Amino acid sequence: MNIDKIFMHKELLQRALTFEEISKLYRECLYNEYEKLEDSDSIHCYQITRDMIDIFTQMVNGRKFEESYLKDKIKW
Repeated sequence: MNIDKIFMHKELLQRALTFEEISKLYRECLYNEYEKLEDSDSIHCYQITRDMIDIFTQMVNGRKFEESYLKDKIKW
């Protein structure tokens, strides 16, 4: 893993894309890996990760969630 390369691209992305666009890009990359999975625990982990990214992105934009919704959405 090349940390310098990662931070270089991070800065480029943050200059070129909004936070929502970066979140969508990351979810799309995760989906590409998800398509290769066969293990149900890994698949479930992907679904939780995707949901958490969506929730966090919406919270950054000021959305409030009911506690019960969050507990239901992120349980294993």
